[in-house]
Amino acid sequence: MFDISGSYWMSWSDWGAVPSIGFLTSDPFPPDTNVYTTISLSQHAVRDPAVRAGHGGNAWAFIYEWTVHRPDGEVDIVSPEEWHNAEFIDNVHTVTYVLVVYGGDAEAQINIFTR
Repeated sequence: MFDISGSYWMSWSDWGAVPSIGFLTSDPFPPDTNVYTTISLSQHAVRDPAVRAGHGGNAWAFIYEWTVHRPDGEVDIVSPEEWHNAEFIDNVHTVTYVLVVYGGDAEAQINIFTR
């Protein structure tokens, strides 16, 4: 059984010629905390007329990396080979999420459930 630990909105804008990247890292969790976490792209609006006239703009939301507690009290960084929008993480310390936007605005919903 999971309990909701946190629910967050992440918002990011881009008005440049290259994508803009926003990062959000969770607060630290105590040792022996296991989570199921998700990030979902909620909306994307293309605001830049030049981008709209070209290829329409893009947005991506995903879990970038996380840290886990080691038995000696230190933490290890876990960088997955593929990025997903949902992960089960045992003994989690922190989770870092990414929202990438090109040519507009985007919002993502983040949920963290503990067990």
